[in-house]
Amino acid sequence: MIGHLLSRVVILPRFHCASAPARRSQCPLNSILHVATFDSALSGRYRENSFLRHRKVPDAVKRSVTDAALSVDVTSTASSLTASAVMSLFGKLDAKVLNLTTDLQLVRVDANDAAFHREFIGRLQSAFRRSRYRQLRLRRTN
Repeated sequence: MIGHLLSRVVILPRFHCASAPARRSQCPLNSILHVATFDSALSGRYRENSFLRHRKVPDAVKRSVTDAALSVDVTSTASSLTASAVMSLFGKLDAKVLNLTTDLQLVRVDANDAAFHREFIGRLQSAFRRSRYRQLRLRRTN
C-alpha cells in the first residue's frame, strides 16, 4: 500500500525457506508464491531483493538510497497509518530508493478513500497464492 500510494516500485525482501532444516537459507519467490498469479495483480510494481546489485541498474539509482523509519508503537498489536500520513512522511523524498527500516508486519495503512482501499486490498488478496513449485531431484542410477 505504501509503494502504491507513493507511486513507487517495491523491492521485495529476501524470502527464507519454511522447512525446518533450511530456515536460514534463502528461497526463490517462485518456491513460496505462484508468480503468474502474483504478476497478474502486481506486474511492474515490484522487483526482487537483488535488484540493486544487478549490473544493469544505473549507478545513479544505486547511490540514491534513503533510509526512513516509521514512528509506530511496537508494543501494540497493530499500528495504523492513513494515506495522508504516508504522503506527509515520504511524499517529498526525492531519493530513487526509499528503504523503510521499520518492521511493517503489524502496520496497517488505510487509504483515505474506502472504495480505493477495498479495491487495493482485494487485488493484494488475489495476488497471494501459495506455490506448488518444487525443484526436480534427479535419481542417481548405478
